[in-house]
Amino acid sequence: MGLRRVRILSKGGFFLQMSKLSPAGSRDPKASSLSRKDKESNGTTEMDEKESMLSRVAQLIEQLHSNVSSPQERELTTARLLGIAKARKEARALIGSHGQAMPLFVSILRNGTPMAKINVAATLSVLCKDEDLRIKVLLGGCIPPLLSLLKSDATEARKVAAEALCVVSSGVLSDHVGMKIFVTEGVVPTLWEQLSRKNKQDKVVEGFVTGALRIFVEIKMGIGEQLLMLVEWISLLVFSPLHTKVIGAGAIKTLLGLLGQHKDASVRANAAEALEALSLKSTEAKQAIVDAQGMPVLIGAIVAPSKEGMQGEWGQALQQHSTQALANICSGMSALLLYLGELSRSPRLAAPVADIIGALAYALMVFKQSGDEEPFESTKIESILIILLKPRDNKLVQERLLEAMASLYGNPNLSVSISQSEAKKVLIGLITMATGDAQEYLILALIRLCTDRVSVWEALGKREGIQMLISSLGLSSEQHQEYAVEMLAILTEEVDDSKWAITAAGGIPPLVQLIEVGSHRAREGAACVLWKLGCHSEDIRACVESSGAIPALIWLLKIGVPNEQEASATALIKLTRTADSATINQLLALLFADSPSSKVHIIKVLGHVLSTASHSELVHKGATANTGLRSLVQVLNSSDEKTQEYAASVLADLFSNRQDICDSLATDEVINPCMKLLTSKTQGIVTQSARALSALSRPTKTKTPSKMSYIAEGDVQPLIKLAKTSSMDSAESAMSALANLLSDRQVAAEALAEDVVSAITRVLGEGSLEGKKSAACALYQLLKHFPVGDVLIGRAQCRFAVLAVVDSLNAIDMDYNDAADALDVVSLLARTKQGRNSPYLPWSALSEVPSSLEPLVRCLCEGPISVQDKAIEILSRLSRDQPVVLGNLLISNSRAIGALASRITKVSSLEVRVGGIALLICATKEHKIQSMGALEASGYMKPLIYALVDMIKQSSSLEFEITTPRGFTDRSAFRDGDDIHVPDPATVLGGTVALWLLAIVSSSHSKHKITVMEAGGLEALSDKLAEYAKKEAAEFGDTEGVWISTVLAAVLFQDANVVSAPMAIHFVPSLAILLKSDEMIDRFFAAQAMASLVCYGNKGINLAIANSGAVAGLTTLIGHLESNMLNLIALSEEFSLIRNPEQVVLESLFLIDDVRVGSVARKTIPVLVDLLRPMPDRPGAPLLLNPDLLQYEAAASCMDQLIAVLHLGSRSARLSAARALNELFDADNIRDSESSIQAIQPLADMLDTTSECEQQAALSALVKLTSDCNSRAAMLAEVEGNPLHSICEILSSASTWEMKSDAAELCCVLFDNPRVRELPIVSECIEPLILLMQSDKETAVESGVCAFERLLDDEKQVEIPSDHDVVGMLVWSGFWIKS
Repeated sequence: MGLRRVRILSKGGFFLQMSKLSPAGSRDPKASSLSRKDKESNGTTEMDEKESMLSRVAQLIEQLHSNVSSPQERELTTARLLGIAKARKEARALIGSHGQAMPLFVSILRNGTPMAKINVAATLSVLCKDEDLRIKVLLGGCIPPLLSLLKSDATEARKVAAEALCVVSSGVLSDHVGMKIFVTEGVVPTLWEQLSRKNKQDKVVEGFVTGALRIFVEIKMGIGEQLLMLVEWISLLVFSPLHTKVIGAGAIKTLLGLLGQHKDASVRANAAEALEALSLKSTEAKQAIVDAQGMPVLIGAIVAPSKEGMQGEWGQALQQHSTQALANICSGMSALLLYLGELSRSPRLAAPVADIIGALAYALMVFKQSGDEEPFESTKIESILIILLKPRDNKLVQERLLEAMASLYGNPNLSVSISQSEAKKVLIGLITMATGDAQEYLILALIRLCTDRVSVWEALGKREGIQMLISSLGLSSEQHQEYAVEMLAILTEEVDDSKWAITAAGGIPPLVQLIEVGSHRAREGAACVLWKLGCHSEDIRACVESSGAIPALIWLLKIGVPNEQEASATALIKLTRTADSATINQLLALLFADSPSSKVHIIKVLGHVLSTASHSELVHKGATANTGLRSLVQVLNSSDEKTQEYAASVLADLFSNRQDICDSLATDEVINPCMKLLTSKTQGIVTQSARALSALSRPTKTKTPSKMSYIAEGDVQPLIKLAKTSSMDSAESAMSALANLLSDRQVAAEALAEDVVSAITRVLGEGSLEGKKSAACALYQLLKHFPVGDVLIGRAQCRFAVLAVVDSLNAIDMDYNDAADALDVVSLLARTKQGRNSPYLPWSALSEVPSSLEPLVRCLCEGPISVQDKAIEILSRLSRDQPVVLGNLLISNSRAIGALASRITKVSSLEVRVGGIALLICATKEHKIQSMGALEASGYMKPLIYALVDMIKQSSSLEFEITTPRGFTDRSAFRDGDDIHVPDPATVLGGTVALWLLAIVSSSHSKHKITVMEAGGLEALSDKLAEYAKKEAAEFGDTEGVWISTVLAAVLFQDANVVSAPMAIHFVPSLAILLKSDEMIDRFFAAQAMASLVCYGNKGINLAIANSGAVAGLTTLIGHLESNMLNLIALSEEFSLIRNPEQVVLESLFLIDDVRVGSVARKTIPVLVDLLRPMPDRPGAPLLLNPDLLQYEAAASCMDQLIAVLHLGSRSARLSAARALNELFDADNIRDSESSIQAIQPLADMLDTTSECEQQAALSALVKLTSDCNSRAAMLAEVEGNPLHSICEILSSASTWEMKSDAAELCCVLFDNPRVRELPIVSECIEPLILLMQSDKETAVESGVCAFERLLDDEKQVEIPSDHDVVGMLVWSGFWIKS
């Protein structure tokens, strides 16, 4: 207002004048008169007077500023200043313009004596008479202490405070900043509080308070009306269905008008809130806002708080509601960002670009991605901003752009899709701190980083950028240093070259200095950078260490906040390579000092330093390192639980990593504190102490698993209790200790009695990988001491343990010993035999769950040699129960076959060799082609063959349960769909499985047969067969080896090169002897080997066979039905061997003249003739016939016996007899004998059966018997029953063409009889015969035509041709047959 005198209407209606108020420092008229007289008497000029006044004011203010002034002196000084201010206007100006005046007045109002406060308040009242000085008082921070003074108990103080507040508020109506201060400081509530005090207020105070409130009431009334209007509008717009009419009445323009700069902040915020609510509810309102040019107004409202210095909740509310209103109009925050981004590219003369970018900056800062929205493409906004950013641009626009980019990179919802967002954010911070050329350089770097797709290292100019950053570490502000260090941290994390660049540019000393003098954030960042430098190379680490980094980091460990301590500890652990005595002593001093309060990081660093000490330094008492270690043990007795826990953890790590010191330190002095902590109520302490005990108790080469002297009875009970706790971490730590302690039998017995197994199985089932490994180890220790049945009670627990241990192999790294340890458990269980203590075979669990075999196959494929061997031992024991699953698993992993072959050729363990061979047999049996291909690809095929031959030579035995070759034969024999029936396992010899695999390999390719021969396989096999031939079956247990050897021989002799080898003929005597074996399988495959030999027509070998007596043995094989030896037939087919080897050999031998007319024939033919007789054990024997045999008189007597079988034998015997007669009827002498007619009736009866085999045999025999003899044909027509009925059914059935042809031939025989042609059944044969003639089978057509010709001989059947067009068909058929 600028008024010199203010009249205030008091509560009682009296007018008081400010000039009448006379505080303690009021002007003395006499003093004033004296002063004028002095000046006049001195005759000083006006200029001198002003200079004197200036000097006096400065002197008084300096006295107030001095710390040596007493309270009484300060009271006197403030009184003098008050007097000068009241006396002269110029003095007031001088006081107001003094830089220290207002701060001093505020300080005295807060902390001065009561009188000094009164004098200062009165002085402020005087100063506020001038408008300029009032503003300085207002802005000088005097309002809060005046409000405090107004609340004091002293009346005089309240008076002057009230007057000062009244005067200073006189011009606030037109002063936005002043109004903001009064609102912020809560002046009005305080004034109202004074008027409502219970105690009667002094009239003077009341008058000034009322006067001030009157001013504020006038202001508030105007605001109140506006707020009331806003509330009414909001109610109408949000809740009233008539909002359309309200909008039309001008509501939007009114609300937009209230957002203007000169309005109260609360009004503007409420107006923005109303617009937000309205734009959310009404599409019409959105359009109305746009039409009323509301978008720019809302944008201006977003940036208003920053432009106008608006603070507090109203400013935040204004920004929030304005932003949300814009988002509503744009249909979401994502659309708003794109809208503002595009709008910011408008020409700057046409739009307030700075405000637009500022609004975008705020929107980017508050943006949140909702779960149902598509991810926002932040790169679009980044591209717009980077296009707008220029090194030399309007300062305000540039600042707004940097703010927007900082918001973009600082918002995790947006930065996630932007590359190098963290580096860009730090770079923007550096830009805002830099000036001049440096700022321009960094802006260009940011542009390159965003547009050129380069790394931040390249964008900054590599080493040039490093030099700029290092220069910022010394003389810059704290914030600048922080940004520089943060950028160095990013560079050292991403680019190795930056580490050498920092070192070369001299960056290490400034970083070390920053640790000592920098801010908290800078110190933490510097420690992080030094750590990363130390990680790069030993050279840089040495540079960091030589720069004094270790003492600086230890100092930071002492004085730093937790984050700094952690960064310091991390760096120290990397930089410290030796257990320096000075370093240890410094750390020990910190450990036992009062500060820092937390010892965690000190303990961590000390543990690392001790880990670098030598063995002697750690175990010898008196050495610094030993002192440090025992100090850590001493810390276990600390009263601070966190310190205890961390000390136990560090000791556990130290003992785990330095097993060499555990033997010397496993004493009561170290063990007892750890054992004591096992009873702690804090889970973490118990867990870490258990870890320490685990490491100390781990067996080493020098520490045998005998009784551990430091473990007393009952000591393990806390560990077992811990292992059973609900916390799995604690249980696992206890299990780790138990796994080592259980190596002692007494400890194991105590633990078993305490039911430690339940804890073991729980960790196996629910624990982490480390926990499962410890549990498996603990189980292994128990199983070494006690029978399986005592440890694992019941089938369920045993089964669970096996499967859980195997399952843990899935996550184990094969490069370490963990897999071998787990396999030790499985192997031990796999070796367990069923008995009284172990009623359940543990390894059978693997057979029951085929998927459990997969981890074992993985061990075979990926593990080191020791792991592979253990896996082979275990898997091979399952080859009996799960051959198909094993074969599939092995072939599905390309490395498995090669791994097996490698171990077979290289390992010395016979068990592993035999097991590996057994597994290869599983794979080759199911996937022969793939297995052979894998072996070829692995490069081990030839070494494998040589190894197998070597095993045959050694003839080593091994009691080992696998699927035997006989099992494979049975499996081939009794295959029913996908089901395979495998017999019980047998005790096999190593050489036997080698023979079997050699047979499989050799049968896959002829070159492998040659390789076997080159490896000495023929010699070894010949010797083995000779050995078998010399002994009786009861003399050797390798019954499997006999026939497998002959199988291999049969396979090898399939190659002409092998047969032509000199060694081949040496096999004949042994094979001849084996043909006399009691075992069918031995005779059968011996015959197979001979069949392979004779097929190449080597006369020498064939004569050797003929003269070896083999023929007698071969004859014992003749006549056995295939159905009775399907297993042998199936196995023969697998190796591409023939079905009837004995026939092949005999036929080949009788092709040789010397054999056919020699003694061999004379001895053999009677035996063969005897085979023509029906034999119950060999019903198929007559099937082998030779024309020469049929000339013997004994053949006829055989026919009589066969006819008797047709009449009286069983069904199968009748079938065999019919087949034999069919062969015998090829001989004229037998067919024409009188007794042959006795076969007609039973053979005709066989036509009525449902078996095609029987019908076929009967038809063929009857055709031969009757086709060339009318008398026998007539007898066929006269047999009981009518055979034509059966023949017609055969012709009409789906039988084979061969069988129908025989039926048609028999029709031809019967149709020769006129009486037969007259039978009604004949008409039913016509259609099938016509179909037969229409076939493409020559024999069928010929037989049908022959039958028709005979039928047409009867005149009564002449109508048949016309009915069925048979003539043309006969003509065509005759032509077709001739052609």
